[in-house]
Amino acid sequence: MASIDSVTYSTVSQQDSRVVSKTMTQNDFLKVMITELKQQDPSKAVDSSKFAEQFMQMGSFQAMQDVSTNIKLLQAQQSLQHAQSLVGKNVSVNASNGTVTAPVTSSRVDGADVKVTIGGTEYKATDIQAFY
Repeated sequence: MASIDSVTYSTVSQQDSRVVSKTMTQNDFLKVMITELKQQDPSKAVDSSKFAEQFMQMGSFQAMQDVSTNIKLLQAQQSLQHAQSLVGKNVSVNASNGTVTAPVTSSRVDGADVKVTIGGTEYKATDIQAFY
């Protein structure tokens, strides 16, 4: 089954070339569904099975969002655990002045990045080229 994180669309302003992206949340989905119900012709009401299908889609959408969030959290935890396992070990990173090889003295999470301190300088854990 395909995974859907969110529904995204983009618009381009005619006055300039900026692209504005919007992500449809569960609340947006509910608002659209309620508006659809309010504006339907009572003599041509939506089939109850169609309504149930849309409601199930909303539940599936939320479940997929939850799974995606949990996977991202798991990935972040694994990255941090890996970085913590390197504390005290020698690693090599490519720095602006060449390759630096020194022991990792600490690790931390900085937003979406895991950072390690090597030779007194902080690097992204993804910048590590080798460890010994």
